[in-house]
Amino acid sequence: MSASVIISLVGLGISVCVNLISIGVFIGQMKGFRELIEYRFKSLETKQDKYNHLQERTIKNESSAASAHHRIDTLEQRLNANPN
Repeated sequence: MSASVIISLVGLGISVCVNLISIGVFIGQMKGFRELIEYRFKSLETKQDKYNHLQERTIKNESSAASAHHRIDTLEQRLNANPN
């Protein structure tokens, strides 16, 4: 074999190795990116659950406050009707 053929084959081997390493790095980065996205989704779901729970509590508090206002109004009406 001539020297140019050997050099070309060595260059081809090196090129293939570098490309395989590059593909491996790319796949590793994609895996890390996917894990990051999954983590962020879980974090957002947790925050959404807390927010939903807060809304439920707020609705209960508003209902309780409305009931208390109604009872106060009823008591005021009774007091105004009987000024003894």
